[in-house]
Amino acid sequence: MATSRLGLPFVAEGQAQPHVTHNEAMDMLDAAFPQIASSATETAAPVNPAEGAAYILPPGAWGFGAVEPGQIALRHGGIWHAITPVPGWRWFVLDEGAARVFDGTAWRPGDVVGAQGGRLGLGAFDAVVDLSGASVSVADLLPARAIILGVSSWVVEAVTGAASYSVGMAGDLSKFGGSLGLAAGSSNVGVVGPFATYSPDAVVVTASGGAFSGGRLGLSVAAIVPGVPV
Repeated sequence: MATSRLGLPFVAEGQAQPHVTHNEAMDMLDAAFPQIASSATETAAPVNPAEGAAYILPPGAWGFGAVEPGQIALRHGGIWHAITPVPGWRWFVLDEGAARVFDGTAWRPGDVVGAQGGRLGLGAFDAVVDLSGASVSVADLLPARAIILGVSSWVVEAVTGAASYSVGMAGDLSKFGGSLGLAAGSSNVGVVGPFATYSPDAVVVTASGGAFSGGRLGLSVAAIVPGVPV
């Protein structure tokens, strides 16, 4: 016997070594409770999955034992366990930087899902770029059909060659920040008046006072992402 949602094993009356069953249930609960999935789009199981790793299985997924598409595959004790979702469950998906919600039929991108499947989500779309030359463009980092709240930046490795840098987009190269610091650990939260995108767009990092000769920069787009159920 097991619980109906997470499949946690019950301790049977009078069973030997009840601590084994109890500990197994605690391990599975510990892995499932954070509600964090590595991916919702990977179709092939990882070769060396980490203990406690979880995946929301898309159509066509294979290699996850008896876990079926739509279920959550949870790695525990060296095997895959199936968790069957119920409507309203919300899991954060690491490789998307955003949440998905189960609406009873499918896992929809978003933080909330309406009764008819409309959805609304928050997203953080990240990149780390190596700097060289006069500017570096990160294609399609601004998602389509979204409300952009800002683009934050942080220096991963000290920037060299330039006197400062700016972060923006075509037509406004300092939209998300200008005259920014070069030292490792320097950062800027580039909030702006929210604006809509209708197609993917690039974030541009531009050198000031000389060309980039080195350095690495982290970028994160903060966005509200609406959607429809199809």
